[in-house]
Amino acid sequence: VIIASSLGFLMAGYPPVIVLRAFSHIVFGTLGALYLKKFPETLDKPKASWIFNFVLGIVHAIAEVIACIIFYATSGTNVENMFYVLFVLVGFGTIVHSMVDYTLALAVYKVLRKRR
Repeated sequence: VIIASSLGFLMAGYPPVIVLRAFSHIVFGTLGALYLKKFPETLDKPKASWIFNFVLGIVHAIAEVIACIIFYATSGTNVENMFYVLFVLVGFGTIVHSMVDYTLALAVYKVLRKRR
């Protein structure tokens, strides 16, 4: 899904920084999936799930910030002057949106699991 949606952003002509950020989801998506494969009970333990959510949010943010740094550094933009954009808007903002997305996905997962 991550690869297909990232390719969709590319084919739709989105700006390269958006495409790179979409492809960066491969990092935290793969790490999260591998972790849950090894420790599936994480989703049923509120404290463990919250910690997993937060750590995954940090990994998500790091991956997106790195994607932005790569883009802006190769496009001639002065990355040093972009601290606020990179670390507050992209970094902190990504942690928040990642944790919200996880919470919504977990709620859907629990409802679907009950319907089985």
